[in-house]
Parts: sequence; structure tokens; C-alpha cells
Amino acid sequence: MIIITDHKENHDREPIQQLIQKEAELAYMKKQHKQTTKETEKLKDSKKWKAANKLPSYEKQPKKQTLTQQIENLQIELEQEKEKNAVKEKFTQILSEKDLERTKIESIIKQGAQVAEIDSLLDMLIAKKQKVNQDLNHGLRAVAHLYKNNENVEITDYLYQKILANLTLEETPEFMLRDLDDFPSAKVKSSFQASLVSQSKKWRMNKVMPEILLDDKRLAYKFSDLLKIRRPWFEEQTYSIDHVPLQEKSVIKPVNGAGSRGVYLVFHAEYIQDVRRKKVIKGIEALREHMSQDLDRNWVEEDQWSIEELIGKEEERAAKDIKFYCFYGKVALVLEIERYPALRYCWWTRDAIRISTGRYENELFKGTGVSHQEIELAESISKEIPAPFIRIDFLKTDEEMVFGEFTPKPGNFDDFNQVTDSWLGEYFTEAESRLFQDLIDKKTFRYYDEMIKSLQQEEKM
Repeated sequence: MIIITDHKENHDREPIQQLIQKEAELAYMKKQHKQTTKETEKLKDSKKWKAANKLPSYEKQPKKQTLTQQIENLQIELEQEKEKNAVKEKFTQILSEKDLERTKIESIIKQGAQVAEIDSLLDMLIAKKQKVNQDLNHGLRAVAHLYKNNENVEITDYLYQKILANLTLEETPEFMLRDLDDFPSAKVKSSFQASLVSQSKKWRMNKVMPEILLDDKRLAYKFSDLLKIRRPWFEEQTYSIDHVPLQEKSVIKPVNGAGSRGVYLVFHAEYIQDVRRKKVIKGIEALREHMSQDLDRNWVEEDQWSIEELIGKEEERAAKDIKFYCFYGKVALVLEIERYPALRYCWWTRDAIRISTGRYENELFKGTGVSHQEIELAESISKEIPAPFIRIDFLKTDEEMVFGEFTPKPGNFDDFNQVTDSWLGEYFTEAESRLFQDLIDKKTFRYYDEMIKSLQQEEKM
């Protein structure tokens, strides 16, 4: 007779079975300990015991101590099993509640990490997510099936539009994709986050994709020089903390860094802005002390620092950051950042409309925006790069806007709200289509090709 068992059920029973076994072992050891203690007390009154006490200490056998230690170890293991089991039971209860609360989930996950049960909790989370997604997606598909052949096209179009807006690309049923031509308003959901995740996978497989090459500041500056775009001067030499020079009107930043961590604006020796900490420091020793703290706190990964020109000559008015979200020749979004005396943000559309994107909601300010000519400059640069998306970052003062760097994968791109994510996703998809068509039409990218040739020549030398 073959007995078919439920693997999941057996998996769920394993902790309980282990607990039962540990409790049985502990009970047995306690019983043995009690019997041994009783026999030892009798032995103490015997002549043999008294004679044994006269022997050198190395001949004595500390059996009682060894047995006690075994019991203590078992008690520790038992308590650990109880804690693990309690955490999993509590997590099961939380996941079964009608309304899942983030704070409860986060709290129990922290408890699970403390008792080394994070892997089990992760399995439970994944199973719950898959079950909920499957059930809800089945319901959405059921509605689409019910109305796919409805005589009223407007009704089906309306329902398809709502359903597709709440399905990811991989969740979209084939029959809905097949029917899209008949329903003009219904569109497959686009996602900027999903697009960048997909691009990231391609970047790992191909390290010479255009946007990845331009992520190298040296190549980015070479490219901007070919386009005759103003950029800061930049020292290719890197420095350790002990050898970094204190140069007026310069920026000291980590070679591999992100955001404002480890960035220092050196106006002169007595006025150095620590961008991350939002404070002013004086002198090379204070600078090096702060840089060392950046390393100790893991704000900066390694002791390698670069120096470039400081844009913005006045102490209290450093240049603003202007970041253009460019989709192969089209700017969709502009981020204006003021870093000093406080870090503040302002989001703009291409049409100079301030918007909310879900990011930096508590740190927004009324910026000054950018001109139409500045947007066209960013778009012209983007059009010269054979990539569907790249963020082009500038530094802006009252007098000029200076190229800063290319950013293929902006930090925290998953923090955009759903509306912005979908909107930028549409831009990404359209950019991919335009780029693909240009490549079919054998468009040449003159400045990018010149940069690659220059790089190849350097490698041969």
C-alpha cells in the first residue's frame, strides 16, 4: 500500500516533532540526573568515596558536572525550539488575518531573525503572496472572460482597461492581449520599475551596453567633451584620506558613492560644507576626521576619493542639482535639488508643472525650475545615446548649467507612486520602440561611436 503524504503538512509538523523529541530527551536526562545524584549521595557515605577523595585531583571523574552541562545544553535547545515555534505560530496567525498590517509583519520578522527562523518566515511570506496573487488574478481573469464576447464593446473596453491596469505584464492573460486591437482604450500596464529591473538583468549580462559605459565618469566627460558641453574639471588621480589635498573651489567625493554621503564642498580651508551632515567644518584635520567617520559608518565603502571643480562660487549658494529623466530624446521628468542649508526637492514635468511623485513628500519645496532651452539640451544629449533611458544630471547656478554625470539606474526608483511609475513606464516603452526603429533604419550615433573608438585606441596603447 502506497501512502501519499502532503509535503507541506510534513514540513509544518517538523518543528513540533523536534519539540516533542527535545522534551523527551530532557525528561530522560533529568531522570538520569536525579538517579545519579541519589546514588552519589549514598556513595559519599561509603569508605570507597572517602578513599577516593584522598587521590590526586586528576584521578577524579567529574561525571556530575558533565551530566549537568548536558542537561543545561538540552534546556537551551528546548527553549530555542519553543521560541522558534512560537514565532512561526504568531506569524501564521498574522498572515491569516483579514487585514494584513505592515507593522505586525515587520515586527514578527525582526523576532524571527533573532531566533534564526528568518528562512521559514520568508517561505511563509512567499507562499502567502503567491496564494493571494493567484486568487485575485483568477478573479480578474474571470471578469475578463465573462465579458470578452459582450456585444457592447464600450463595456468590455471599460472593464479591460480597469483589469489590465491592475495586472503586471507577466500576469496578463494571452486572450486579453489577443483582443486588444478591438478595444482602443485598454492598454497593458507599463512600469518604470519593471523596465529598469529588466534592464539591470541585461546590464549584468552585457557590461558594454551604452548606458553602463557612460556610468563611468571618465567616459561621461569624454562624451560631453565631444558634444562640446560644459563640464567641471576633474582629476583622474584618486586619493586616500591621508593624502587628499585641500584645494579651494573643489568637491571631494567617494570614487564609488551615491547621494550626498562622503561629499564635501571646499570653498576654502575655513569653509568646507559637509553635505551629508549639513554642517560647516574648518581645516584639513577636521575634513579627514569626518571622512574617516564616513568609512567607519559604512557611508563610504572604500578609502578612495576623487576631486573635481566646485560649481557655484558663493559659500551660501552652492549649485543646485538638476536631474533630467530622459527617454531617448524626450524628457519626461525633472528633479530639482537644493542641498544646502537643507536638503529639499522639487519635481517638474517637461511642461514646467510641479507634481508629486510619491518620493521626498516631506522634503519638497517650491523650486525655480528649468528653461525650455535647458530641457532641449538634455533631450539633444539623450538622442545621441543608443539607450531607451538614461538620467542626465547637471549642476545649475544663476549663471550657467554644467553637465555632471549620467545615471542609468536612479536610486530608489521603486519609490515612485503607481501613477508616476506607470507614466514613466509608458515613456520607457515608447523610447524602446523609437530606438529599435532607428537601429533598423541604420541610424548612426556619431559622438558615441567616436567615444568608443577613442576608448579602444587607449586600450591598445
